[in-house]
Amino acid sequence: MVKRQLPEYRTETQVITSGTQPTPVRPKNKRFYMSATLDNTRINREVSRLVDEVISHLTAINGSKVEITLEVNTEIKDGVSTPTVRTVTENCRTLKV
Repeated sequence: MVKRQLPEYRTETQVITSGTQPTPVRPKNKRFYMSATLDNTRINREVSRLVDEVISHLTAINGSKVEITLEVNTEIKDGVSTPTVRTVTENCRTLKV
């Protein structure tokens, strides 16, 4: 058995045995990104499902930092009425978004 140091730009070592190739070191998965388009008529159910089936597994990892954002894009052909603009603006201010 021969133990050798890898080149300087790497810090790990590999063990080489006669007649076999060393097993490469697999990188750890350190980042995850997900984007989902949700049906606004079923948004509560879909968000709940994503939390249960994906996000809860990520937040359960010790030391994980999970950031969840919600982005809303709206196009309104005939424009938005003044009362609706006021309501949405006030609600966003109250919710601090």
